[in-house]
Amino acid sequence: MEIYAKPYVKHQISKFTSVKVLKRDGFKCLGMDIYNTYKDWCRKSNTLPYPKNKLYKTLEKKYEKTKINGKIYFLDAEVL
Repeated sequence: MEIYAKPYVKHQISKFTSVKVLKRDGFKCLGMDIYNTYKDWCRKSNTLPYPKNKLYKTLEKKYEKTKINGKIYFLDAEVL
């Protein structure tokens, strides 16, 4: 169980993606790696994470999503 301090601060996913997810040609990033980094970012920012599907929908606007061996990847994306 994850513990977050109160009060929670609202945020927009685009704030995370503009800072932590970079567009790099030839890269592919596992969706769960991005989501785990997002959850860490939320914890440090004192905010609750949105569901994984909402994060993926935001990422799909900027990156191509593909499934390889049952795992979701985002092409040309690198997470810091």
